[in-house]
Amino acid sequence: MALTGCDTKPEDIAKWKAEKNTGKLVKTLGDERQFMRLEAIKALAEIGAADAVNALGALLKDPDVVIVHAALDALAAIGTPAIEPYMTQAVTFDTDPARLTAARALGELKSADSADALITALNDPYEAVAVEAAVSLGKIGAPRAIPALADSSQKGSVRLRGASVTSIRQIGSEATMQPLLAVLGDESPKVRNEASAGLIEIGPAVAPHVIQTLRSANDFERRSALAVLDALRQVPAAGSDLVWYMLADLAVDPQPDIQKSEVQKLAQIDGCEPALIDALSHSDAGIREYALQALEKIGEPVAAQVLAAAGSVQPEAAKWLSGRSSWAGAPAWSLDLWAAATALNPEFRQNNREAGLLNNTGTATESLLKSGDFRPDREIIPLLIGQMASSETRNAETRRTLAFRKLRAYKERAKLPLLAAVNDEDLELAARAARILVDIDDDPRASQAVLSSFGRRIEAGENLYDTPFYNAMIELDMPEAHELLLQVRPNPRGAMYTFRKKYPGVQVSNMSLPEGQQHPTAEPFRLKYLKDGKAREMRVIFRPDDRGNWMPEPPLPDELP
Repeated sequence: MALTGCDTKPEDIAKWKAEKNTGKLVKTLGDERQFMRLEAIKALAEIGAADAVNALGALLKDPDVVIVHAALDALAAIGTPAIEPYMTQAVTFDTDPARLTAARALGELKSADSADALITALNDPYEAVAVEAAVSLGKIGAPRAIPALADSSQKGSVRLRGASVTSIRQIGSEATMQPLLAVLGDESPKVRNEASAGLIEIGPAVAPHVIQTLRSANDFERRSALAVLDALRQVPAAGSDLVWYMLADLAVDPQPDIQKSEVQKLAQIDGCEPALIDALSHSDAGIREYALQALEKIGEPVAAQVLAAAGSVQPEAAKWLSGRSSWAGAPAWSLDLWAAATALNPEFRQNNREAGLLNNTGTATESLLKSGDFRPDREIIPLLIGQMASSETRNAETRRTLAFRKLRAYKERAKLPLLAAVNDEDLELAARAARILVDIDDDPRASQAVLSSFGRRIEAGENLYDTPFYNAMIELDMPEAHELLLQVRPNPRGAMYTFRKKYPGVQVSNMSLPEGQQHPTAEPFRLKYLKDGKAREMRVIFRPDDRGNWMPEPPLPDELP
């Protein structure tokens, strides 16, 4: 008892600390009084008594857990390499504070020999210990810790994932590339930013791997990949890589309307077709839409490739795709391209209730078309086009008009099926498709398709007189259609069309003539017009000239009588 200093007082501890009398302080470690032992431990820590490490280390076996924790804190404070064996031992202790102190202290020592103990600690049930182990491994910079850190960077809390990624970044080298790539899509901005910074630090060697990440279904991952490539100035310049860079960039902040200029750029990239076709199966709706519209720009040359890619779609989509032969205007490349692209959508679904109603013509169908809640999916568009066909049912005109309005609002989404429908044998349906297509004024192919359909029908000798298609062409008043319209026997609308072309701005109407048998080479009209506030009449007879054009005979005077 005398040797342990039963009469030792706190002021003695203060004196020995001031004198840095390690020997006296170490002897006090054996004092039977806990508070005196704790004072001695604290003093040794404060003077950084490196020669007391072993004495403090012996306390790690003390039955008093308070003494054990104090000794560990003191060893950590002393911080010489001699404490490493004790800290390696303590990182497996039962108490959380002991393991936490040990994990932190080993990081400060930066000894590669302790890496294995810390790697084990990454799986500690007390997350704070795992976090400290991750941080310490980063300070040590042991490459062999990369696989374990890669594992912990993908599980646990944000703290653990973030600490693991930071340590991977600190270790550096190309060996850390894959672990950093793996967390570019983490839900935590901190984790993503650390991973991105680490990849940027590795340098241009990561670019090919990051470019592949642009295809990811994870929005965060694509955004991170864009940031890394921009920072490295490794933006792809051509081919499929450029396509995916653009698609990923366009999906960052999607706009309500598709940017036509970007669609055009995508379609003009050399070798873009494979990437665009792959993008049709992407989980992001914006990416799919840009890819489809770019493929639509390319048009017929790519239709067969898209159709081939749809050979392994889900059964429901495959069944829907096989039914395109019954759609308006089939067969047509535009239907093949559009239908195959739609079937490739991984979220493909057809609303069976809506499909059932649109395959009918009753009042329930009309109610659906009137409903403001009816926003047709792409899969329903062919049936919606079919509702514009000629029919003798009671509500046919109402249904045609309602379907027409829905499709006109769709514009680009329905363009390719309408390009086919304008060639349908049903002239009512074809006429309404033509009206919608001409309204899509940013794509010259739409108007060209209407002109081609009208010209083909004339060349085939179809009787277009007083048909919905002929009337639609007159109302559309396309300058390019003027010569074609002259080749069709005029009805009253055609006569007034010719009158207005000759006398712009003059109000004109048709006055009925007595019914009679139609003359094979003459079509008479009685036109009423206003001049100087008075109603006047003009009788006009149209006859085919030597070129087959139906022209007024005699010609209309230069001045109205």
